[in-house]
Amino acid sequence: MTSTTHSTTRRFPHRTRALWAVLVAAALVVAGVGLTARATDGTSAAWTNDVHTTTDVTLGTWVDGFGTCVVRNVADDAIVPGVPCKITDIKEQNVWGFPGGMTLQGHAYFEAPGIAYGHYIAFDFTIPPPSDSRWSWANASVVSANNTAAIYSGCDELPRVVGRLAPNIGAVPEVFLVLHDTRVEDALCQ
Repeated sequence: MTSTTHSTTRRFPHRTRALWAVLVAAALVVAGVGLTARATDGTSAAWTNDVHTTTDVTLGTWVDGFGTCVVRNVADDAIVPGVPCKITDIKEQNVWGFPGGMTLQGHAYFEAPGIAYGHYIAFDFTIPPPSDSRWSWANASVVSANNTAAIYSGCDELPRVVGRLAPNIGAVPEVFLVLHDTRVEDALCQ
């Protein structure tokens, strides 16, 4: 009688191959991590100079790309110290009609954190060019403004608009303006 001896590698050859595959994969992962670490080791930015910048802010007025605004006291029109104001955006809503009968509508948005009862926002901004290139400022006028806005600038100064909002309307108010490309008798600008 012959006796037969079996080794585990002969009885389970698929386990040996699987073990080798796992060991090779692990070695590749370790090698990849090592190469990545070495490749990024010692990397630094080409520019490391410190940058310092300053700006001037006076009496709560914020000058930006849209214009200026300031928070004032209703009782004496004095600037309220320590209460900033910013024009956050000016957007066209609509423009329509034909030259000599065109209408332009738009919004100016403000931000005045810390504004309180008895304060209002005074503003001075320039309306960006309308999307319709046929619009002309030559004879334009402001015909309507919401939030009881008062317009102090003259019609001849358009597209610049100087005025104020009503008091006590919150820290993020807006003014909605309606303009015509012709002068009207009851224009808000004079």
